[in-house]
Amino acid sequence: MRILPQCLFFLALTFAAGDARAWSANGHQTVGAIADTLIAGSRAEREVAAILGSASGHPLALKDVSVWADCARSIQPTQNFAYNPGKFHEEACALFEDATGEEEMRAFVRRNNSNCAYAGKTMDCHKSFHFADVDIGHDDYDASYPGTNDHDVVHAIHAMMAMLQDQPVPAPFQIGSKKEALILLSHYVGDLHQPLHVGAIYLSADGSEVHPASNPPDSANDTIGGNALHGTGGNLHHQWDTTKFALTDPAALGQLVAQAQGSGVTPGAFGGWPEIWASDTVAAAKRAFAGIEFDAADGKGWPITFDDRRSYTQQRMVLQKTQVIKGGARLAALLQAIWPD
Repeated sequence: MRILPQCLFFLALTFAAGDARAWSANGHQTVGAIADTLIAGSRAEREVAAILGSASGHPLALKDVSVWADCARSIQPTQNFAYNPGKFHEEACALFEDATGEEEMRAFVRRNNSNCAYAGKTMDCHKSFHFADVDIGHDDYDASYPGTNDHDVVHAIHAMMAMLQDQPVPAPFQIGSKKEALILLSHYVGDLHQPLHVGAIYLSADGSEVHPASNPPDSANDTIGGNALHGTGGNLHHQWDTTKFALTDPAALGQLVAQAQGSGVTPGAFGGWPEIWASDTVAAAKRAFAGIEFDAADGKGWPITFDDRRSYTQQRMVLQKTQVIKGGARLAALLQAIWPD
């Protein structure tokens, strides 16, 4: 749960409204497209096709639906649950912007609006399903750590897995169907691989790193998933969101799929995979925060400077690609574990 410091109140309202996302639509669609290709010809592909069905005469694939959970963030509880994306509109959401699609998003948000706390208020609970905030002082994900809770992204993935396996869905999640669960799973697995959606850095007012000992962590130290870290190039979270994979280029996608082959292998029973993947992402987050200097809070957050911005940007792009490939490979592996041949 993100409880925000008073000095960041107005900033927090902006991000809670719709900007604190994980990958861009491009990143999520790339995760979905990789998984679509890797499950081709398997029972998992048949189950996915049967559950997702079609929209506007177009058979839906994981690539198509992987953005849905972010599209649903544009349902506005304070506007009688109207769909109003405003400046956060994604072209990829157009597939769900007919009367049926908007009602499906509205129904999901109504069910998951006030069943937990998000950003210090009992509203928009579903937005908290996208992330965890594990202090990068840790080397792994553990549900006992500050910055985790029973509705973080790891628990959200477990809830969707339960629905798809005809098992009881744990509170606070209220999932309406297997279709909704599969759509959300395709998104949350992508979220789990965005470094700033699992690992977090906590700072004091003077910009020194601190390590929270209580849960939820002290709101005065919360960098809001990197949204409260601002410098050249915009806030850090947004920089990590942005990807530009060439999804319309079969050769480029083929290269990503080739690199994904075998990278989805995870040890142990698949019921424990989300925690293993989250731990791996905590390690990635350590790298995401390396090479950055943090200045004293200025009322808008914490100004940042890069030791070598060009080098940092290059390393970020490499790690983004690695994480998106892992996300696609692991999503495919999870679906094939749920529906083995």
